[in-house]
Amino acid sequence: MTPAPNLDQAGFSIRTVMPSSDFAQLTATQPGWFEAKEKAVRELIYGRLAKRYATPFGTVAPPLVASGTSPPPVTLSGAPSLGCLALVLAILSGGVVGGATFQWSSDGGNTWTFGSALASSGTSPPAVTASGRSTLAAPSSLSVQVTAGGTLGNALFQWSADSGNSWNLNPVLAASGTTPPAVTIAGASSLAVPNDLQVQITGAGALGTATFRWSLNAGTTWSSGLTAAAVPLPGTGVTVTFPPGIYATNNAYVGQGLPTASNVTLAATGLSLQFPAGTYSTNNVYTGQGLATASSVALPGTGLAALFPAGTYAGDNVFSAPTPVPEAVLAWEATILTYECYRKRGTDWTLPNMVQTKEDRDQALAEIKEAADSKDGLWDLPLNDLGTSSAIVEASPLGCSQQSPYEWIDCQAQALGGTS
Repeated sequence: MTPAPNLDQAGFSIRTVMPSSDFAQLTATQPGWFEAKEKAVRELIYGRLAKRYATPFGTVAPPLVASGTSPPPVTLSGAPSLGCLALVLAILSGGVVGGATFQWSSDGGNTWTFGSALASSGTSPPAVTASGRSTLAAPSSLSVQVTAGGTLGNALFQWSADSGNSWNLNPVLAASGTTPPAVTIAGASSLAVPNDLQVQITGAGALGTATFRWSLNAGTTWSSGLTAAAVPLPGTGVTVTFPPGIYATNNAYVGQGLPTASNVTLAATGLSLQFPAGTYSTNNVYTGQGLATASSVALPGTGLAALFPAGTYAGDNVFSAPTPVPEAVLAWEATILTYECYRKRGTDWTLPNMVQTKEDRDQALAEIKEAADSKDGLWDLPLNDLGTSSAIVEASPLGCSQQSPYEWIDCQAQALGGTS
């Protein structure tokens, strides 16, 4: 049986002392090397442990530990596709199976997978979807609003990662007038409507000399300022960047949304939006939503499915699984791989941290040897990190200590004081 990988790049990154920049450089210049070396190190560990333990580890679905209000006994089925999976299922909206919704994480809750189809409202909204692993704690934190109607590519939108408290707009302001320099903004806007933000040049000249005024309510009221490389606008959450150039008094700038496209990356969220072909209206609004519970829900990429039994689920129900492979084994592998990564990348082995890296590798190998020692070894690896059962299948050496069939004659003779 070929075991599934114990560590992928993400799982290794959170367990190694190797700086992320060093590891990223290695994987970028040596594609595929890490995966091949992980397999070699995994087989080295399993080869030593096989005489005492039921290897490979992590071939069955791990148990779930439930918390919250009267959680039904949710279980997992299938064979894990990765040894360092740290599955978490969190109920979002309570109810019975089919009515309750949930999201799930494969990395202990650092990123989440929720419903790809966004909940929509407004006039005939096209079916916008989201993909990726979200860094947002709740799907409903993602909000998308169409700010200028039209067909795909012409329609504009803004998006929020905090349920509409702040909005990400197009960083480039719409410009008009005589050869207007390209003024931009940075930050998330507190304004509900992008074109409520307006900037007008009031005194011509170069950057630092030209003056401007700005409005947060589409020109009803104004505040004044002096152009500079970066000018924060109090109360807006955004900073205006004026590039070098000559500004004219007829230069005017207005906030605008982002253009719709078949795929739009939402920075720092881990998500992308997919806008299908169609006609969008300014009242189209989209919100992230959870997945529907069911008797069996596949968790793509994990090799597992979540089995939701009949019952009532509460919004505070959380189900967490230990890693399919014990963390002790993952730690050994990560430690050895760290050493191997530096060997491949190249380093000065006289540096104190590199000396420690080699010592850590040697210590891991010594611990693996002790764990594999069925006679004097003190290690007892569990089936999983719940520690409810041992993975040991052979408690004594795999050797024969049977005595000669004639040994009893010698023993009897010695007992009678004679010789055989």
